[in-house]
Amino acid sequence: MKKIGLGIGALGVACGLWVAVSGVINPGEATSQSRAIFDYDGASLEDRKNWLLKHAGPMAKKFNHSLPKGDDAHPQMNVKGYTVDARRRGITVNVHVTGKYGIDRQSIPTAKKALIAQICPSYAASPLGANKVQLNHSFVGQSGREELLVIVSPITCRKFM
Repeated sequence: MKKIGLGIGALGVACGLWVAVSGVINPGEATSQSRAIFDYDGASLEDRKNWLLKHAGPMAKKFNHSLPKGDDAHPQMNVKGYTVDARRRGITVNVHVTGKYGIDRQSIPTAKKALIAQICPSYAASPLGANKVQLNHSFVGQSGREELLVIVSPITCRKFM
């Protein structure tokens, strides 16, 4: 069984998260939406939810395209949905992991640190970062159990905010 410790490619997951957060073409934009300032605190709960959904869909789609798509002998990762929480300023992207993999628990802290260093500059400059939205990337294994959670938030990115 292959150890993926935050993936056979921490780099692949990092690139995927960076792509999802930055929008690739114009770093600092979470989606191709305009960079118009959204007043999250002044918006109604319904407006917050709609704004989060407008960003969550494209972000999840870009992230899914960047994930490893192995075969039965290698890990395969696919976004299986996302949720938004307007009250808690959150977007959760659920990634289903199949194929042969194992988690190298000892390498997770180092890999997460590297991911955060790559992702946070774009997040901090994005509308999601400006509105302090927490991005949760939940990697769920074949058993249905969450194997890994990568959080991008004002707290994890405090050095870059």
